[in-house]
Amino acid sequence: MAKTPVRDTFFDPLGWGTFEEEYLGKKFYHFACGEDEVPATLFSWEVLNTLLAQEGIWSGGTLKLAQNGALLAVEKYCRQGLDREGQGKWIPDLDRVLDWWQQGAGLVCNDVATLTPALREMATFLGEVFQARVLANIYATSQDVPAFAPHFDTHDVWAFQVSGTKTWRLYGQEDAPINHPIFNDLDKAYHHAHKGALQGEITTSPGDVLYIPRGLYHDAYATDHASLHVTFSVTRPTGLDAMSALFERLIHVPLARQDVPLSVRARTQYLQQLSQEIDAILRQENPLHALVPAQKERVSRVLPLPVSPVMRVEKGHVSLRHEQNTLWLVTPRAQVSVPQEWQSILPWIMTKSTFSQEEFHHAHPSISKASFQRLMNDLLNMSVLEHAPNARES
Repeated sequence: MAKTPVRDTFFDPLGWGTFEEEYLGKKFYHFACGEDEVPATLFSWEVLNTLLAQEGIWSGGTLKLAQNGALLAVEKYCRQGLDREGQGKWIPDLDRVLDWWQQGAGLVCNDVATLTPALREMATFLGEVFQARVLANIYATSQDVPAFAPHFDTHDVWAFQVSGTKTWRLYGQEDAPINHPIFNDLDKAYHHAHKGALQGEITTSPGDVLYIPRGLYHDAYATDHASLHVTFSVTRPTGLDAMSALFERLIHVPLARQDVPLSVRARTQYLQQLSQEIDAILRQENPLHALVPAQKERVSRVLPLPVSPVMRVEKGHVSLRHEQNTLWLVTPRAQVSVPQEWQSILPWIMTKSTFSQEEFHHAHPSISKASFQRLMNDLLNMSVLEHAPNARES
């Protein structure tokens, strides 16, 4: 596998079409790649130690220890401290963490997809392939003691074996579980009773990748002295997500906010009209677009960088819409009403491909620099604008 994979080669020798048809969401698959194929910069023990030494980025929620199928209480390996904003939190004590490691506890580092360029590249690749939200966790285990009891996840799992070996036991499959208390709060007794028969036992070596669809029961343990793997959780939109996104869109449709009529005839007519509104929305836009963050290629840059006051307008997925004397700013992720003070300014911005701070203030001299900065921050956060470091004023 290359550092930046290509979909059609990433799924060799099986092939993308076969994987999508026969395995995606249905069955586990083991890509036995070999040590020479592991992305050299994906991860390593050295990178892990460097990250662990930066105690300010960790908390009792992002760094966990597991032993004999259960998580350890944070007070067993953390101390009370303050975060960078002066708020109290549990801070992992590296010496205590390593003591537990030597006693066989497994180390779990959560939410690491953005901590290194290599992890971010792989997360971006998987997000683009599956049109999904992607997170990443690091798992480091020291001996053949299962860190977690048999369980299923509510997302697809992509486990990249970085160092050592790991044996995975794979069982039956829960039908399409989602991130909801009715699935998240199931106890060990339920899992034991419903995991089903053992379907397979796979040992992953450095460079191997194991795909586990959501709902598939599994557990794992290291078969070497030490094992290190990175798991990417891939959460694709479901029908329920589509309905939730459609609900948010219908909030702005007056007909959808009306009371359902009492009489059968009027109720039938109302529901027919509402169905027409829904059809019109679906013809104009795909509600799932708002559920999947846009994947953008990131270019590694280092400081110092030249300061650029130029903004680029992302008009491809942003629009303005008038409805009942209200101006709405519509993006794939949200639809917000435009405050009165900006109703003459947003249309001006949307006519531009790029604009500078000086150009803005020349066109709108009454707007203070503080108000300008607040507006820019809001539009940057909504992905309406982005910095254009290489743009030049014309």
